[in-house]
Amino acid sequence: MDYYIPGFRGGGPTTSVAHLVEWLGKEMEFSIVARDRDLGKSEPYLGIQRGRWQTVNGARVLYVHPRGFWLPRFLSLLRKEPYDLLYLQGFFTSPTISALLVRRLGLIPARPVIVAPRGDFAPAGLALKRRKKRMYLWVAKRFGLYRGVTWQATAERERTEILEGFCKTAEAVGSRIVIAPNLPPRAQRWPMLATRQPKTPGAARIIFLSRIARKKGLDLALRILARVEGRVEFDIYGPVEESGYWRKCQVLMEALPRGVRAHYRGAVRPEAVLQTFAAHHLFLFPSRGENFGHVILEALTAGCPVLTADTTPWMELTDSQAGWALPLSDLSCFARTVENVVAMDAAEFDGLTSRAREYGLRISTDQGRVEANRRMFRETMRRSG
Repeated sequence: MDYYIPGFRGGGPTTSVAHLVEWLGKEMEFSIVARDRDLGKSEPYLGIQRGRWQTVNGARVLYVHPRGFWLPRFLSLLRKEPYDLLYLQGFFTSPTISALLVRRLGLIPARPVIVAPRGDFAPAGLALKRRKKRMYLWVAKRFGLYRGVTWQATAERERTEILEGFCKTAEAVGSRIVIAPNLPPRAQRWPMLATRQPKTPGAARIIFLSRIARKKGLDLALRILARVEGRVEFDIYGPVEESGYWRKCQVLMEALPRGVRAHYRGAVRPEAVLQTFAAHHLFLFPSRGENFGHVILEALTAGCPVLTADTTPWMELTDSQAGWALPLSDLSCFARTVENVVAMDAAEFDGLTSRAREYGLRISTDQGRVEANRRMFRETMRRSG
């Protein structure tokens, strides 16, 4: 994979694999190869040993210089290291492309392969660098790079996206698609938060916490708040990934009405995320597409209600009365929902907060998710003999 802990700027895949190791690391041995630095950083992580296997949170991890994914070095690694199954993160990532190329050329041992696209086939993802991606898709199909792999879809929605974006029918390319949901952290990691932000009618603290990239929808959040009446403090957290997009968002920030004040707070370390959410009344996250949305689960478990789009898997938010999942085609509906939160008194908001945390904890303790991932690995091994 491209990025692993202690990195956090790479988003969902980093978190997804770290949680997978937490749950299954005692029954399966994970050896993880990742870059020695975080997304957008030129310096390696402090305290790691580059080029040497080391134990990190229950897994064997090899941090390599970005050049370590160049074909000759990557080929040497895959031929030297023993493994039973190759688990590749992302569809368009250099580790995935390099591994499948040397596999197709017969230069590495024949082992079963699982590819986790991690949302790369979502419409919002395919729209970025569209021409380059279409060219790679054509080459990958033409040369059968993915023939015989197992695809991991984290939900039925992603299964459909994989079929529409690449396979058409999995059987046609000698592949299969398995649904194995993303895993939350183990429940004991969720602390009881002693303090919360008090709520008074007519005012609210709203948070956006994610990478600053078009897919994540900060511009939509700002357009929504431009329609809101009431006193709103809007705190923006996250690393800037697309500088041109961020400049457009800054223009939108300057055009907000007088009652809405927006502030950019920078990136948040993972250990500070829960308390950061607890200091706010609403997580406004009109993402254009999420494979899972670990940050949504973190907000809920911190007792911060979530207002997101119907482009995420969190469609039960409204029925659970823990938040809202609304269509991006109707930003006025988003604005009305924000105004309802602004108008809430302490008693009404406390009920919403309790339901959000209860729903988040219920997802965190769902053993069915763990079993689906365990079954994915075991059945892939069994089918390969």
